[in-house]
Amino acid sequence: GLIIAEASEHHAVFSGIRPLRDLFAIIFFVSLGMFLRPSFLLSHLGQILGLSLIVIAIKLLLVIVLVLYLGYHTKTAFLTGMGLVQVGEFSFILAQAGMKGQLISGEVYSLILSVALVTILVTPWFIKFAPRAYLFLRKTAKKREPLLYKALFARFDHHKVHEEGLELSGHVVVCGHGRIGSWLGRALELTEVSYIVIDYNNQIISELTQRGIRALYGDPADMDVLDYAQVDKAKAVVIAIPDRATQELVIQHCQTLNPKATIICRTHRKEDQARLKALGVETVIQPEFEAALSMIHRVLQKMGIPKEEVAGKIKRIKIEHGMG
Repeated sequence: GLIIAEASEHHAVFSGIRPLRDLFAIIFFVSLGMFLRPSFLLSHLGQILGLSLIVIAIKLLLVIVLVLYLGYHTKTAFLTGMGLVQVGEFSFILAQAGMKGQLISGEVYSLILSVALVTILVTPWFIKFAPRAYLFLRKTAKKREPLLYKALFARFDHHKVHEEGLELSGHVVVCGHGRIGSWLGRALELTEVSYIVIDYNNQIISELTQRGIRALYGDPADMDVLDYAQVDKAKAVVIAIPDRATQELVIQHCQTLNPKATIICRTHRKEDQARLKALGVETVIQPEFEAALSMIHRVLQKMGIPKEEVAGKIKRIKIEHGMG
């Protein structure tokens, strides 16, 4: 695999073996299910669920502690932990080797398989609801457990800041410096428009700071961070974060700090447009739709269709999409 990855033909090789990979994945999970006996699951259901909760809690705690120790944001640590709560596939090999070596019984082997299967099945739900769970825990800790909030969240969320905030006015606040936010920042830099970036990726913040760009390490969903970035004096706030729960909190805080600021937000789902508009977002950008419009424009021009007609078709598509 390492040798093929370095070859120039690795994309062709991957496309060729992809169906085989999917087939093996199906065989793996089907065979895993065949090893489990329904009677064993029913008779040991309480024990399986209890052990699954213990495994999830221990793995979540260990991953969070390790990621925080490496210097990452609390949100990064929590989301990483929620995505790694499942029992790894390597445990099946160890359990099988233990059973063949008569180190564990068949019942213990079935118990290990059951716990692994349960944790694998619940992991997608953990990943889906992780952002909302993080925001809920953070909000609850801030209201009811100030000491816990200070030790776990405030300590790792952002560096110490002065209460008066930064000396900024009439600037743009860019929340998130990923694939979209980075290009926006570059455009603002080229046009010499004052802006500040808020992100909870410490590496990104360090790189921007070294380049002399104003960057704030923190969670954009935190009102204190937005306040320090002088949102109350900002001309526009751009939310380049795809997570809907975080987007809604950022919008609410921005409306509280500066109702007159123009809010521009990205979204991946068409059904989120109406809700974001209702919350006070002036412009909602759907990256996939914008990419489709760019492709439509180029394809129609290549087909010899007049520019005026191309513009009309694109306008009609925007209206159908709800952006007209």
